[in-house]
Amino acid sequence: MCAMLCVMFSRQPAPASPDSDKTACAKADAATAKQMDELRVIKKQRYKLSEAVDLKPWMQKVKKQAAVTRVGADKALKACRTDEQIGPRGRQAAISRLKKRLRELDETDEQMTMMRAFEKDPKPRIDPSVLRVLEQ
Repeated sequence: MCAMLCVMFSRQPAPASPDSDKTACAKADAATAKQMDELRVIKKQRYKLSEAVDLKPWMQKVKKQAAVTRVGADKALKACRTDEQIGPRGRQAAISRLKKRLRELDETDEQMTMMRAFEKDPKPRIDPSVLRVLEQ
């Protein structure tokens, strides 16, 4: 029994096929992942802004990057759905990742819509009465 368990745990995972990274779906998935990382970096720059005049260019930058990423994710999703070089599980995993990225882009669009309220003052002071209501 111990020998059987030792053999099971000592097995190395099967190496990935050399063509798995060369499929259109894998390339598109990697490209959208890189674009999403760039978008996250741009969004984190929001915390460094202190002036209202800096907010509008930042919002335009985020919207532009989100639009570029959305186009890439849509193309990647279409490519993954039609890619026959990968198996069904790999295809489903890639499609799932791409749909998650599209949902994240939807959230970004909603955040940018809400950010319009902060265009006058990027770091508004919260009214203490609101905090008291939230505490109760």
